[in-house]
Amino acid sequence: LLPGVVVAAAALWLVTAKEPGRRETWLARGTRLSARWASVLAAAAAVAVGVMFIVRRERLRPSITYLVGEDWGVFDLLICTAGAAAAVALLEAWRLLFVIAARADGPAAARRCRQVWKRYLVAVGAVVSVALLTNAAQWFDVRLPSPLFEWTTVITMSVLAAILLWVWWVTVGLTRSLVRVIDQGGAAGV
Repeated sequence: LLPGVVVAAAALWLVTAKEPGRRETWLARGTRLSARWASVLAAAAAVAVGVMFIVRRERLRPSITYLVGEDWGVFDLLICTAGAAAAVALLEAWRLLFVIAARADGPAAARRCRQVWKRYLVAVGAVVSVALLTNAAQWFDVRLPSPLFEWTTVITMSVLAAILLWVWWVTVGLTRSLVRVIDQGGAAGV
């Protein structure tokens, strides 16, 4: 996931470039810049986590706790920062995309952008909820019943994978809508 955050940050940086020859409102500029710099923060945190793994590779054992050792709090903070900043960057980029789609005279695509933005917000909330529940369970030493305890990581990662697949599927649908709007604009000579 960490290289993906860096690639996504580069893509978001390009997507949120200022449109040449167009005057930007204060709100649009704030949205664009927050998407841009949140993606940079996510990439920096992801690179820092990667550096931690490389520096500590000699301590590689089956458990992540042994890998990061006494730096577990820093590792957790960096992972959470990368995830939260990436989520903010994506949400802000979708808001910007909504404005562009609405301006491109694609009301259906603009409506779809708004729906996807709301679904992303739900997905971010679900991921944050999973993170809070797992951290709360660790803090209060709450464990699943014995047969399920061994599957805790698999269950948690399955829930997160399902959320990410759902977001991917919604994004593919939106992309198809935007491509149709662009193709219609090209056919109309826009």
